[in-house]
Parts: sequence; structure tokens; C-alpha cells
Amino acid sequence: VHMVQSRRWLGSILRGRYNLLRTLQVIALAGLVACFVGQVASSVVLSKYAFGFLPALPGAGWARRVHMVCSYWMFVLAFAHVGLHARIPRKMAPVQRWAIRIVAAIIACYGIYSFVKLGMLPYLIGQVQFAAADYSAPLALSFARYASIGALVAIVFHFIREALLAFVRQG
Repeated sequence: VHMVQSRRWLGSILRGRYNLLRTLQVIALAGLVACFVGQVASSVVLSKYAFGFLPALPGAGWARRVHMVCSYWMFVLAFAHVGLHARIPRKMAPVQRWAIRIVAAIIACYGIYSFVKLGMLPYLIGQVQFAAADYSAPLALSFARYASIGALVAIVFHFIREALLAFVRQG
């Protein structure tokens, strides 16, 4: 549905002028597409059930690593994409705008804590080949941790977007 809604934007990728914001948006989208292709390719190599009719494919070692790296980068890039396109309505009371900023700051701080607590960096740089789940933590807490990391990424990229837009307006 999202791709259908974005068909005009996708159709104009090769046309028009590129500023820093548009370049960053296309890089994030290209990264998402590359990770999606990596996920699918590694899934075919790793799956013994869904693709059981295929002959055994060599390369499970690289496929496992590609699968893990792509899945974590897809998570990050999807939220970067959200942040690069998210807008806070201009017609909002200053109190509401500050309330949103304070809540976003609290969520971002928890996202930083969760990023460190869950050890996301080794997953992103390919040092981990297997996902490790903390079964002692309640499911709601695990969900909140990953959601806060996603919100952190979206918030950071939203502010990058706002900074780039301010830079473009000045120049």
C-alpha cells in the first residue's frame, strides 16, 4: 500500500534537482531495498522448509550473516525513512509543541539505553550470526525496548531533516 501511495515520488527519482534532504531520502530507500533483497536471497539459502524443493544451496555461513545484518539494518532504515518524512503540524500551540519535544526526548533517552542494553551495534556491524532473545524479560518490555530504539532513530532523522530544510531555506 505504501509503495502504491509513493508511486509518483518513486517515478520522479531520476528527475529533478537533488538537495541534501532528497539525497538522504533516496540513500535510505536504496538501503532498504538492498536489505530487502539481501533478506530474500539469504532466506532462500537458509530455508530448508519453505524452499525444500530446491537442491541444498551452499553458503549458509555467509547467508546467516547477511540475513542478520540486513534484518537489523532494515529495522534502522525503516525508522530513518519514517523520520525523514515525518512532520509535526505547524499550526500547534507552543505548549503542545514543547510537550511533544519533551516526550520525544524521554523516548529517545530510553532508546539510547535500550540500544546499549540490547547490544544492537554488534548486530548492525555483522559480529553476531544468531539472534539472542532474553526470555527472562517480559514481552511488553522487549517490545518497548525495540520500539524506543525505532523511535530514537526516527527522532534523530526527523531532526536531521529539519536541519537540512533550514539549511536549504537559508541558502
